[in-house]
Amino acid sequence: MGATYDQAAARLTAAGFTVARTDVVSTRPAGSVTATNPASGTQLPGGAKVTVSVAKPGATQATMPDLRGSRPRDAITAVEAAGLTLDPVWRATYVDPYWDNCRFLYSTPPAGTAVARGTQVSLQYGCG
Repeated sequence: MGATYDQAAARLTAAGFTVARTDVVSTRPAGSVTATNPASGTQLPGGAKVTVSVAKPGATQATMPDLRGSRPRDAITAVEAAGLTLDPVWRATYVDPYWDNCRFLYSTPPAGTAVARGTQVSLQYGCG
């Protein structure tokens, strides 16, 4: 798992199998293999069909944006545009102008992480 479809298909074809592809909604990175049917390691005769499931972005998946260099208000906009939510208490806090000169430290989950749409995320800013 984790290989791209092209990598998996090349290996399976070289091993003498017929390859089919199915795209599935997943929290894994788009384009990565999430499963095979039959499962990896299953003994099959030459020419047998192996279906490779590949992650696709879908309505249930969102990716945590990279917020480096962003002010809190801009980060809130980016997080919500990505289909994620911010803890309501922190959301209310970060819109206060006090935070405008603070710098982004990190997010949970980290930038680039695929998560379910609507996941509540946290942001940490430092001032001073």
